[in-house]
Amino acid sequence: MRKRILSAITAILTLVTCILSTGITVSARGIFDDAVTMNQLQLYNIKLDKGEHRYYKITIPADGSITFRNADSSGGAYSSTGLYLRLLNENAEAIIRPGYSSTNMYANIYIMGQNSSYSYTNLKRGTYYLNIYNSGNVDNRYVNDFYYTFTPDDPKYNETQPAANNNAAVLRITVTMYNGDVLELGTTVGADRARWRSSRSTVASVSSNGLATARSAGTAIIEANVDGRVVRIAVVVRD
Repeated sequence: MRKRILSAITAILTLVTCILSTGITVSARGIFDDAVTMNQLQLYNIKLDKGEHRYYKITIPADGSITFRNADSSGGAYSSTGLYLRLLNENAEAIIRPGYSSTNMYANIYIMGQNSSYSYTNLKRGTYYLNIYNSGNVDNRYVNDFYYTFTPDDPKYNETQPAANNNAAVLRITVTMYNGDVLELGTTVGADRARWRSSRSTVASVSSNGLATARSAGTAIIEANVDGRVVRIAVVVRD
């Protein structure tokens, strides 16, 4: 009788363990089902209601680091109080921030601030998920001009690796300018024959020969199409 009772308890515990394990696995996978692919140097305007989570899928082609940035936006275009940022691996495990121990309460969470950057280093090649969520009690928390850049550990990576496709972006090109500055970008990307355009010409305009002019605070992505390959340059303009 005692053996039957112990066997029954063992069976129940095993069943509960399996259910919990299955539930955790399904949950971890489920949170990524609606993840949106985030492209390097593409600007995103993100708005979340209270308690809302948003997931973005990021794939890095080599070992290296990721830096997330949001520019200083004027005219009330920024209201991020209560927004948090964290980076997860494919198993939904949070990546520890540089310089933090795993026991620190802020070890894997950034509190998003105005005109700020958030970096994760020593990342292995692969897929990650950015989680931005509103932990506050107010709806419509948002941040504009949010983007990320990837820096490979191998400084020669860009020179030795071919583009994955015709729209592959050259990595690690970000410049900071002040209102009124003028910068020649043609030599930066080595493309005298490039076709240029700016995502926000009111922030930074660009001429046909790659001459960028800073016009107002914010972030613009300037693109150069060189023989079918797109090179993107993030231009952050400050007053």
